[in-house]
Amino acid sequence: NVRDNLYEVMRQQAGALHPGYIVHEAACYNRKYRNWWFLPRRHSTAPYSEQADEHAGTDIAFVVNTTDPFHATAAENAAHMQVRHLGVHNSTRGWSSCKFLPYNEDHLLATRSVEVDGVVATYATVIDIATGRILLPET
Repeated sequence: NVRDNLYEVMRQQAGALHPGYIVHEAACYNRKYRNWWFLPRRHSTAPYSEQADEHAGTDIAFVVNTTDPFHATAAENAAHMQVRHLGVHNSTRGWSSCKFLPYNEDHLLATRSVEVDGVVATYATVIDIATGRILLPET
């Protein structure tokens, strides 16, 4: 049960238990480190509100150090999960896609999108996951 064994563990670790929420759009597998990266678009500790959601962007990344978090128990996922912060937090931007660069899986190419007051934009960044250093600021 992915909802109970993975999603709810993420909510707990991010402090977003009910009535809070996390919305995911970006996930990728790192073959070098054999772990999954889940980058949520939105994160809130408050109940959903359409207007407030436009400012619930996140810099959070859930790193699950297992090859199959989808079939693991909640206890296994909790034991193998780290919450990291990537890049610079901007409340109007949330992760929308990610990919590890070919031949250099220490570098994560990720996009964050904005949808505020009818303005829609996407920003790309490259982050060294080993050091946390931003190699390409959001462009």
